[in-house]
Amino acid sequence: MKFNILDGLVNNTLKFTNFSVNQVFIIINLIHILIVASLFLSIGIYKSNTPKWIVGIVGIIGLLLPIIVGLPNMTMLTLRTFIRIFHIIVGLSLVIFSITFMKDSTKISDDMYSSFIGLALTIISYHIYKLILRVKKL
Repeated sequence: MKFNILDGLVNNTLKFTNFSVNQVFIIINLIHILIVASLFLSIGIYKSNTPKWIVGIVGIIGLLLPIIVGLPNMTMLTLRTFIRIFHIIVGLSLVIFSITFMKDSTKISDDMYSSFIGLALTIISYHIYKLILRVKKL
């Protein structure tokens, strides 16, 4: 077995650890709830006053999403393929947002900031739901 950067963190974690698929996805759910949603909520609440380091972290995560989730396998359309495509589109959007914010945060509308709150609440709701289902399987 060798590490393949294009496989994503989940597949590589499964290759090189004794974690089950369920355990890895519990970790993924916790990362989304505790880190990703917190970053998005901060941006939505603080708007143009958001510390630049938070927006920088979001931009870096956006750039790294193709490596984090892995590239989609376009020869086989599965839910995993669509999840990877979705994450890559969101990642590109986060990079564009971060660049715009760094240049001039006053050019970003209140609706855009509100969408970060909506996205954070969606992430929290979905990943708590999936976390509960996965913990029940342990």
